[in-house]
Amino acid sequence: MSKLSDARLTKSLYHISRKIRFIDEQIIPREIWVDSEKNVSEIDIDDVNFESMTKYLNGILWIGDKRLHKGLKKSKFIQVMNTNELLEFRNEILTRE
Repeated sequence: MSKLSDARLTKSLYHISRKIRFIDEQIIPREIWVDSEKNVSEIDIDDVNFESMTKYLNGILWIGDKRLHKGLKKSKFIQVMNTNELLEFRNEILTRE
């Protein structure tokens, strides 16, 4: 429960989400969903949308869920990083400059 007024909460939500581009999961091709379901079925099927969206966007999934991170890495899904890996990657880039 927030202590903010409805107006303040709405304004805060606007400021937080205005730079976020929301993508409808329905635009992800079925083949990606099926492949992702196979990949996460033994880890946590509830996380299939994370892998599917990452594949669809050809991005990197930044994740704090240790079990999911380990399982995805084990399954050869390389588009995943935990916070430590992300910081290491950042430091590598900064030292190149």
